[in-house]
Amino acid sequence: SMPLSGQLIGEPFVEGDQVHVRLVNGQNAYKFSVFIDKVIKTPFKYLHLSFPKNIQGQSIRKSRRIKCNYQATIAANSIAANIVDLGVYGAGINSTLPLGTLNSVVALSFTILIHDREVPILIKAIIRSTKQSYKNDQKLIFSGVEFTEIKPDQEFASRHLIYQEIVEHPEKVI
Repeated sequence: SMPLSGQLIGEPFVEGDQVHVRLVNGQNAYKFSVFIDKVIKTPFKYLHLSFPKNIQGQSIRKSRRIKCNYQATIAANSIAANIVDLGVYGAGINSTLPLGTLNSVVALSFTILIHDREVPILIKAIIRSTKQSYKNDQKLIFSGVEFTEIKPDQEFASRHLIYQEIVEHPEKVI
């Protein structure tokens, strides 16, 4: 499908133009260049693209992630946080206070729900990324963390939860 006009930079698409495509699919990121073979405007807008001669791909995550909403606490500082996406080896966390500095280690405590059974998780994580935004005039900090020193039972519980969500709620898969 054709990108929304608000996402475009420059002139509209013209047949014969070269387009550089970057996309994320599951755990991988891809980039390639193609040419626009045909621009279709009715009954809806879409593009026919040539097949790429070279596709570059790179793994960006060690495991699949799911959208979620788990309340969490950063143990040392008692900072309240919200886990918004979760994988076996990492998570995306929203908070109103900084969890720590980049590459610092924090202890993350939360509870997951597997088949109506609460499973408490206390795990160490390295802060790999942070970015700030504002929602309803309130500062919100999004942090990406990578889990370290994962115990076998924690890995098993996380994998079970993720596979359960993939099967029961595929729309939650990132």
